[in-house]
Amino acid sequence: MTDQSQPLDLMSRYDTLNEGVLRAVLEEMVDGVVLINRLGIIREVNPAVTRIFGYERKEMLGANVSLLVPSPDRERHDQYLRNYLQTGEGRIIGVGRTVHGQRKDGSLFPMELAVSEVKAGGEHLFAGIVRDISERHQFHQTLALFRRAMDSAYNGIAIADVDAEGERISYANAAFAQITGIPAVDLLGRSLTLLACEGEDGQTCTAMVSQMRTGGSMRRTLRCQRPDGSLFWNDVTLSPIFNERGEISQCIAVLADATALKESEQALRRSRDALERQVEARTENLTEVVRQLRREIEERTRVESALRLSEQRLANAQRIARLGHWEWEIATGRLYWSAEVYNLLGLGPEFTTPDYERFLEMIPGDDRQRLQEAIARCLEHGLPYEIDHRITCPDGSERILHEDGELVYDDEGKPLLLRGTAQDITERHDYQNRLRHLANFDPVTGLPNRTLFKDRLQHALANATRNQRLVALLFLDMDQFKNVNDSLGHMMGDELLRQTAERLLGCVREGDTVARFGGDEFIILLENIEHSEQASLSAERVVQAMRRPFRLGEHEHFCNVSIGISLYPEDDEHPEDLVRHADSAMYLAKAQGGAGYRFYTPDMNTRAMERLLLQNQLHQALELGQFQVHYQPQMDLRSGRICGVEALVRWQHPERGLVPPAEFIPMAEDTGLIEPLGEWVLRTAAREVRGWQDRGLPALNLSVNLSPRQFRHPDLPGMVERVLAESGLEAERLELEITERLIIVDLEHTVDTLSRIARLGVRVSIDDFGTGHSSLAYLKRLPVHALKIDREFVDGIGQDSDDAAIAEAVIALGRTLRLQVIAEGVETREQASFLREHGCDAVQGFFIARPMPAGELTGWLS
Repeated sequence: MTDQSQPLDLMSRYDTLNEGVLRAVLEEMVDGVVLINRLGIIREVNPAVTRIFGYERKEMLGANVSLLVPSPDRERHDQYLRNYLQTGEGRIIGVGRTVHGQRKDGSLFPMELAVSEVKAGGEHLFAGIVRDISERHQFHQTLALFRRAMDSAYNGIAIADVDAEGERISYANAAFAQITGIPAVDLLGRSLTLLACEGEDGQTCTAMVSQMRTGGSMRRTLRCQRPDGSLFWNDVTLSPIFNERGEISQCIAVLADATALKESEQALRRSRDALERQVEARTENLTEVVRQLRREIEERTRVESALRLSEQRLANAQRIARLGHWEWEIATGRLYWSAEVYNLLGLGPEFTTPDYERFLEMIPGDDRQRLQEAIARCLEHGLPYEIDHRITCPDGSERILHEDGELVYDDEGKPLLLRGTAQDITERHDYQNRLRHLANFDPVTGLPNRTLFKDRLQHALANATRNQRLVALLFLDMDQFKNVNDSLGHMMGDELLRQTAERLLGCVREGDTVARFGGDEFIILLENIEHSEQASLSAERVVQAMRRPFRLGEHEHFCNVSIGISLYPEDDEHPEDLVRHADSAMYLAKAQGGAGYRFYTPDMNTRAMERLLLQNQLHQALELGQFQVHYQPQMDLRSGRICGVEALVRWQHPERGLVPPAEFIPMAEDTGLIEPLGEWVLRTAAREVRGWQDRGLPALNLSVNLSPRQFRHPDLPGMVERVLAESGLEAERLELEITERLIIVDLEHTVDTLSRIARLGVRVSIDDFGTGHSSLAYLKRLPVHALKIDREFVDGIGQDSDDAAIAEAVIALGRTLRLQVIAEGVETREQASFLREHGCDAVQGFFIARPMPAGELTGWLS
């Protein structure tokens, strides 16, 4: 911008300044340059002018410069130019001004304009330099608006600069000065520590500053002191302000005078404390207590306007507790509901006027009558009431309300209004119902549990006595249930229990009871039967229903039941003894192979005591060395030589002699003793067979049975490996036998375990083949080396063509799958000949030799 007394001779500069350089400068300038002649005609513009005004260059050249001036200002602008040309005096030449320009689209904008007089080539020109200051203008307007808003704000606001030396106030609005009692000009440069008194509040203020310096905000109520010494409470919020580099450069403090709120809280606290002291002191005269409480309630009504804050807190507490209150004016019939009552009823206060009749319509009939009777007694006799009743909400849902009400009297003792509370106790009611259900029903199957069953049994016996009928108890135990839990997991075990419960319910009449007694035991109560055959028919239905396979996830499982039956009053008249008798009969059914039922007989009590005694003695037998390993030889049918032995455990009882395995093996399986017992058998047999070999006897193969519980043990392969290492027995000499039923319980686990055993070099055979439910698909996946034909099929050879055909089929199957086939229970020469003729590899049984102790066997072998 040039002064009029020193006009710019633009053309003379062309002599010293390269025209291309000068034009390049004009082209790159951010500010617009407009060159006009004495008549106001535009001679030249630079690119910035086209950007600022929106015109093309060719549109502006030759046009009057008033094109760029707002319409109201054009005449005044032309007057300025004429006046200057006539008098040499002008208000715009050589002076920077802020004026408005007009764009091509008609919009106005603020701009800075500097006009210089230029004489070039004998021509008198004017150069105007234009700068668009719209953004700066908008910023200043916004800043001014922000300052006005800050200065008129009700809350005190201050901004402080934050640096290493502290936090110094750089701006404070009028409210901040008024709240702190310090003039705004005196606040500048002060530390933020003026926000609180010394002591605990000062420490809190310091903590707030530290929190702010870490980038966090904090709000606290602090006690402060003004310069005149007056104390006041201040609600302070302190927050950081970040610069463009993400650093904390300032912070903002927002104040609100909380003195009135604090004083109100203290007044309420003092009022509450005084009220509590009064209540504690008024225990001598009940009549005076009631009268005094009435006066306090009336006083509280008169000062209600001063306690709005406590009302809000009460409303929040009621909302949380689902507790509403109501009042019913007796004289006018006007009904008042609190907001929470509306919520409890599912009604909107903006659409519903409290109405007693409508409220009654929401209550089911029986509950409605009880409530009306309670209210009537209260109105007539002044008796407070409490009642639980149902309501049906507009959305169809049902809730349970606990409602209480009492009369309020005026000073003359006349009833003034009925008031009370209503609370939603639906969840509590449901919870109590669930507790009652859990106390009486099994959570897995949903059947009655032992507690509810005993109650129903008592009622059934009483009814049977009155009606001279019978009652039957069917005690059920699921065979091999532990196999499912141990192999497939407890989730599958629970699923089996649920499916069993469904099948049992389908086998009884509607009035009978099926209960879960615990574990894998169920009990069925048959009421009002006329003869024992009805009990046996029900038991038979259960046995047949349980023979169908169960679907457990991807597995198919077979699970039979053993059932014991006792009758009332034939077997006993006491409920506990009836259950015990049915339990004894069930154990006999299980001992006889399961999958059947037995009626109770008196001699079963003696058997049950013997079984309990034997079970207790079984736990000590292993420690006392009462177990022995007997060996049954196996003969190779091709060579006629003894090729191996099967190890069989025997219990040499000190009083009973040899206890049959059928008596103690199931006990050992049930109690878990089968695991240490099975390991002892394997360890003992491996050591003795290796010892015979070291003494020069022929090397024999050793077959050892694995129980289901042993097979499910995760360390079974490791235990086998340790036994082989300790005994020195070659791995290929050991053969482990598993039952066919064990395979299908958990095929994946079976494949994994057998594969690990096979990698040791140990052989695996399937015992009792043909009695289970396996398929060829299973055999193809298993690392099995031999099949053992069950004695059930061998017994029928020569007598039953079907058994002979089955034995022949098993031999053919073994040959096809390249598996060795061994027949068990061979007792006659005819059986041995048949098996040899059809290609059976080896046999064992009484025809060869009975099982015998180790010492006897070595003599027999010699």
